[in-house]
Amino acid sequence: MLRLLLGLLVCAACSLPDKTDTPEILYTIRPVMVDTVPMLDFELQFAAAQDTVTILPYYQERWGEEGLFGLLRDVTTDTPGANVRLLPEQEQIRIAHPEGTAELHLHYRIRQDTPDEITLNGSYRPIVQPTYFYSFGHHLFTVPKHYPTWFDVRLEWVDFPEDYVIHNNYGSKQRSQYIADTRREEFVQESVFVGGDFRLYDIDIEGNRIVYATRSEWEAFSDTAIVDVLRHTIQVQRDFWSDHSQPYFTVVLLPTDEPYQASKVGTALHQAFATAATNTPYLALDDMVDLFNHELMHNWIGTVIKKDNEEEQYWFAEGFTEYYTFKNIARNGINGLDTAHFISEMNEALRVLYLSPEREAPNSAITREAFWNNYDIERLPYQRGAVFAFYLDMALHRATDGEVTLDDVMQQFKDESLADTSLT
Repeated sequence: MLRLLLGLLVCAACSLPDKTDTPEILYTIRPVMVDTVPMLDFELQFAAAQDTVTILPYYQERWGEEGLFGLLRDVTTDTPGANVRLLPEQEQIRIAHPEGTAELHLHYRIRQDTPDEITLNGSYRPIVQPTYFYSFGHHLFTVPKHYPTWFDVRLEWVDFPEDYVIHNNYGSKQRSQYIADTRREEFVQESVFVGGDFRLYDIDIEGNRIVYATRSEWEAFSDTAIVDVLRHTIQVQRDFWSDHSQPYFTVVLLPTDEPYQASKVGTALHQAFATAATNTPYLALDDMVDLFNHELMHNWIGTVIKKDNEEEQYWFAEGFTEYYTFKNIARNGINGLDTAHFISEMNEALRVLYLSPEREAPNSAITREAFWNNYDIERLPYQRGAVFAFYLDMALHRATDGEVTLDDVMQQFKDESLADTSLT
C-alpha cells in the first residue's frame, strides 16, 4: 500500500508543469514626448513562435470603443530579419521573422486620442497627460498568441520622475514588478494601470491591504469620507461572503472634467475595480456609495459565481449585483443609509423597468453590440435582474418562514463555485 501511495505521488509530481517551461514576457515602459504630445513608450521582449510568424492580438474594438489601433504609434522591431504588419481588421500585430528565431523585440507607443478635457466616455480609452496616465490593460499590453493561458510578466517602469506614482492592480509604488503565473484574461482584460500625481491611501482589513488611488481635489467630498466608505463597504461585503482571502486589492477613482453633471461609471477587474466620476459639487457621496458597493459585489457575483454566457446572463451578473448593492448598503447602514434607501432603490428599479421601451425584449436580445449601443438595452438587465432577485428573495422567505433567503442560495453558489475551481 505504501509503495502504491509513493508511486502515485511520484506520478503526480511528474505531471506537474515544469516552472522553467513557463514563458515570460518583459515590458519596459517609459514616458516620452513626441512633438509636444505625451506618450507611453513600450519595449517588449518575448519568445518567438516556432514557425516564421508570431501573432500578437490587439483589440480594435472593446467595451463599445472602436478604432483602438489608432492608439498605436511607431510600431517597429529591431530583431534581425523581422518585420511588423498591423492588421486592425484581424485585431493582430503580425511579426514575420526568420526560421529559428528564439526571441523577438517589439516597440510601440501609446498616445491619448481623445481631447485633453476628460469625460466619462473618454475614460474607457487611455489617458496620457504630462502629469499622469490612466488606462486599462487591454489598451497597453499585448501577449503573443502562442503563449499559454498562464505565463510570467516583468514590468520595468523606467525614466519616470522620482515623485511619479506607479500604481496598478498588481502592486503599488513598484518600479520593477514581477507577476508570476498570471492569466492572460486577467492581465490583458481585467487590469488597470495609473501613474503620476495620484494620491494613495492604504486601508487594512483583517490583515489584507487595500489601496485607494485618486487625483485632483474633489469638490463634493473629502478623501477621508471616501476612505471611510470604502473601509466600511469592503469589511461588510467580505464578512457577508465569509471571504477575506485577497491580500491585495485596489480601488481607483478618476475625476472627469464635465461641469454641471453628477455621473459616474465603474468596472470590476482582477483584484480591483476602477471608477470615474464627474468632479462637480452636484455629485453626492451617496452616489459613490452605490457605485463602490456595486463594483465590489462583482468580486463574487460574476467573478467567483461565473456566468456561462456573457451578455445573455447580464440579468444575473448585473441584476443580482444591483439587488445586493441595495441590500448591503441598507442592512449595514453605509454612510447612514438604511431601509428607506433600499425601498427607494427598488421602487426606482421597478419604475424604470416598467417604463422601458425594451422591457419585453428577451435576454437573447442583450447582445454585445446592443448592450454598448442601446441605452435601454444596456439598463434592462440591471432592473430585470434586481426585480427578479427581490421577488425570489421574498418568495424563499415566505415559503420557509424566514429560515431560508436568497442569501443562503448565493452563499451556496459561492461555495460550489470555489469547490469547482479548486478541482481544476
